[in-house]
Amino acid sequence: METPFVSLNWWISVVFVGIAINLVSNYLKTPLDQRLSRYSERWKQWAEERRLKNADEIGLNLDHQSILSLTLQKETRAWLQVMTFCIIAIALRVQMPAQPFSSIPDIISFIVQTIMILASLLSLNRAFRLGALIRQIDAIQRDIIAEEETEPDLAETSKKP
Repeated sequence: METPFVSLNWWISVVFVGIAINLVSNYLKTPLDQRLSRYSERWKQWAEERRLKNADEIGLNLDHQSILSLTLQKETRAWLQVMTFCIIAIALRVQMPAQPFSSIPDIISFIVQTIMILASLLSLNRAFRLGALIRQIDAIQRDIIAEEETEPDLAETSKKP
């Protein structure tokens, strides 16, 4: 019995497939590179816009204590939404029978459960983002306080002859 690696048909097909892949890759390389470079530029632009927006949010929160309070409330609300949506999804999963798609109410329950899980993931993303923003603000405030505490020491040492 002849193995497929020894047959002439197998080797001819391998050569033709290799040539075809090479030709297709040559024709697709330039458009693919152009699209990837455009995507990369858009990603860089989005990242820069996000960095500037984050800097603006930090500045606004540092300047206005009431806005910082609202940001803390938003983070708390986002975490509560995560917990609420997860509890609803778990409750819907617990009440589902062993055959989950046996009736219309079971299908509706599964759809609502899926929506709750997705909503909890969105809220989780928002909670993490707000938490990172608050940690950055906290670090900046700590730096400002540390600078204020060291400035009087410098003033006192310069007054003493």
